[in-house]
Amino acid sequence: KNMAKCEQLCSADEVVACDFDGTITHQDACNQILSAFANGDWQAVGKSYEEGAISHEEMTARFVEMLTVSPEELKRYIKRNIKVREDFNDFISACRKLGIMPIIISSGWDFYIKTLLNDLNVIFPESLEDLGNTQSDCLPVICNHVRFDEASASWKVEFPFAGNQQSSPDKTAIINYLREQGVKNIIAIGDGLSDRGIAKAADLVFSR
Repeated sequence: KNMAKCEQLCSADEVVACDFDGTITHQDACNQILSAFANGDWQAVGKSYEEGAISHEEMTARFVEMLTVSPEELKRYIKRNIKVREDFNDFISACRKLGIMPIIISSGWDFYIKTLLNDLNVIFPESLEDLGNTQSDCLPVICNHVRFDEASASWKVEFPFAGNQQSSPDKTAIINYLREQGVKNIIAIGDGLSDRGIAKAADLVFSR
């Protein structure tokens, strides 16, 4: 059964690898959440990352530690204030009709992606092998896992995919894996600092 699933992904000649924050959404979801709920100077942390003083993984861990909001309140805020671009669902449908596999590769958080894309058949692979086992009618999302820990009443982040200085997960490594699985043409959509690696590795790039 797993092999059949794997063949469905690997038989795709083309993949669209799409960023999330500010690409699929009108707003940068992470920045907007931090503006509303971070207890600390998150912008200084972001600047340290932009200057190369800390890695993307360290920046994300510090961001998550600053959150002072319950899961319920955060979910309400996301639904109220962060909007997916109106034509995104049509875009995903068009990709599938053309035999192009859509994949979201984000350095953001699964919590808000799940909240915003709950009407799509999204799944969150835990490894590259899981990605290879994705069925063609699913929309895989590779990102960081953020959860609320009831015992400590604080937010935690897990990084299921290895990162690099620019991005966690390492988007270039994911593109390289797709190549190894036989994907011939990779289209990248994104415009952030964490998208530089994927832009270099892709065959075609759209900046958004």
